[in-house]
Amino acid sequence: MSPPKNQQPKHVMFELLLPEAPQHRARLPMRVMISPHDTTESILSTVKNFYGLYEGKGVSFEDRQGNTLIARYENFEADMIIYVRVIGETLQAQNSDVQSRVSASPKKPRLDAAFEMRPPQTNHA
Repeated sequence: MSPPKNQQPKHVMFELLLPEAPQHRARLPMRVMISPHDTTESILSTVKNFYGLYEGKGVSFEDRQGNTLIARYENFEADMIIYVRVIGETLQAQNSDVQSRVSASPKKPRLDAAFEMRPPQTNHA
């Protein structure tokens, strides 16, 4: 069943709730237009990429009243604020010491050691 063609995209804003103090939010909200054809998976991956949530961390979405939402066009209202909560955090990441904050940050992929490419040798004999 496809959505009716006359449905307009909805402007929504995602705000990340910080795990160490859920009443606090990340500085940068993500403002997007959600279209009727956007899938739950595309919305999830967009939010996770924007906030740098990698390494198997999941997210859940909530409205102002704390109700959990499924990321679908039909579940969002125009100009709605959707709160993003990280799930799957380790206990270590919830500690407030500096070491746990470092280990909770997203990890960048590591590059292998550099290698040298020399121009081909030609034999002038």
